[in-house]
Amino acid sequence: MTRRRWLAAASLVGLMVIAMVTMGLDQSGLNILDARIFTSRHGYTLDTFIVLDTAGMAIRNSYRIQEIISTLKNQLKQKRIEPVRVARRVARQLKHFPISTQVNFSTDKYKRYTIAELITADRPGLLARVGQALVKCGVRVQNAKIATIGARVEDVFFITDSNNNPLTAESQYTALRDTIIKYVDSNEPG
Repeated sequence: MTRRRWLAAASLVGLMVIAMVTMGLDQSGLNILDARIFTSRHGYTLDTFIVLDTAGMAIRNSYRIQEIISTLKNQLKQKRIEPVRVARRVARQLKHFPISTQVNFSTDKYKRYTIAELITADRPGLLARVGQALVKCGVRVQNAKIATIGARVEDVFFITDSNNNPLTAESQYTALRDTIIKYVDSNEPG
């Protein structure tokens, strides 16, 4: 396998892992407040997530921590990404702040990545749905910055196509935007 193909496979696997981890965190009833996803030149990723429980508290109970670890391990053993089924409801307070989903694209100053900015209302399972949409479109996440500010989500993804090049065609932007919005705004599992 050539280095380029290996990086392509590693990047897709990394994206699937991110989608699976976010689904596992959601299944554990956790809210992802912040996340950083870094991909090395050699195809390794370092993913960090800052999470709180549904009451907005840090997880300190060792039994609960082990339960979360077990859920994540089980999720990562899956051979494919299952549709996101969210059992939790949107918080009543969040329903009063309607934010329409927006996906905007730009290119980084070195022209290595396409920057996809997602602005939407926070809701349970959001990152898992975004992960599914990115996998469906075959884009590669090279880096990501996930931020939740109250009811508003402002996520930034540094992405490439399957050949590790930035997206350039308007048709690519349109297809990716439509897929993300479909997955994010849908009440049905992806």
